[in-house]
Amino acid sequence: MLADKVLFLNWMDIQNPNSGGSELYSFELAKRLYQDGYEVTYLTSFFKGSKPTEKLNGVRVIRMGNMISLYPKAFFWLKDHGNEYNVIIEVINGPPFLAKLSKSKSKHLAIIFHLPSFVSTCKKLPLLGPFEFIISRFLLKFFYRNVIIMTDGESSKSELISLHFSNVFVNEDGLQPASVDYSEIKKEDLAVITGPLKPWKKIEHGIVAFSTLPESWRLLIIGKGDKRYLHYLMRVISKENLNERVKLLGYLPNIEKEKIYARSKINIVTSEKEGFSLTAIEAGRYGSVCVGYDNPGIRDAVLNGKTGLLVNNNDIDGLKEVILKLAKDDRLFAEMSKNCIEFSNKFTWDNTYLRFIKILERLK
Repeated sequence: MLADKVLFLNWMDIQNPNSGGSELYSFELAKRLYQDGYEVTYLTSFFKGSKPTEKLNGVRVIRMGNMISLYPKAFFWLKDHGNEYNVIIEVINGPPFLAKLSKSKSKHLAIIFHLPSFVSTCKKLPLLGPFEFIISRFLLKFFYRNVIIMTDGESSKSELISLHFSNVFVNEDGLQPASVDYSEIKKEDLAVITGPLKPWKKIEHGIVAFSTLPESWRLLIIGKGDKRYLHYLMRVISKENLNERVKLLGYLPNIEKEKIYARSKINIVTSEKEGFSLTAIEAGRYGSVCVGYDNPGIRDAVLNGKTGLLVNNNDIDGLKEVILKLAKDDRLFAEMSKNCIEFSNKFTWDNTYLRFIKILERLK
């Protein structure tokens, strides 16, 4: 066994209502490490109603601070406890934890799904965004240049290498086992967008592109978002005269999402940037074909022309054209839907975990 005790550092955990793909990814690895006999701790931030410590699937979760104060608190916690762990794994979604500076003797692995762009960082943090972007990039380039880094897509790997990171390995996401077999469910004139609903996801582009479809079509939007952005999306829906055809459903459990994917023909993904567009794979498992922007992370999860149709970033007219093409051409849809199902079958968390173990072995 490479390591008896493993520590994950991440700004959120899987129980956090705002958690997303990076929390799912890291926790799927953490719980499999526990199942293989490792002692696993997951250090993260508090959220409303959370406990200071608890066990989740055998993983000990420790929470401290909020998503900002977590970083200094974790740094000083590592000074006292870092040497208790054989391996420390940082999940970096913005600022790094700088675990190496704690002087612990642990081996160190970083998981970076993607480096947020300057624009998306400023959208997340309107006042502090520019400073956060500059400081995070500087710290990463200065302290992590020789650290082994795991990422989940070729686009992110290429970007990291272009910034002179040398030890970068791709390990793609997996899929949760399907809750129910929906293969017999009949497809409808239905499109879907899955959140979280954030400005850098550009949900409004998907709504505008959808407006070109015939009136028989409906659009369901899944995910939580802040009130300001939700109000903006509602104004876009009203402006496009889509009040009767578009529904904001909020958060849905997996089983409800899967039912919608099984009914839908088209899955719209318009993010500025992703680590790896897991929603494209999740919907594709049920034959829902992706239409979206040819952006990093999306192009890693979609075989353009085979499992989806991608256009240049911010080309809404191009997006309208391909979504209409797919909606009108039954033969094209049937072929691409079949391709989506076949392609998605290779993505399992067990496969992700096996590749992860091989990367961990490089820390010896």
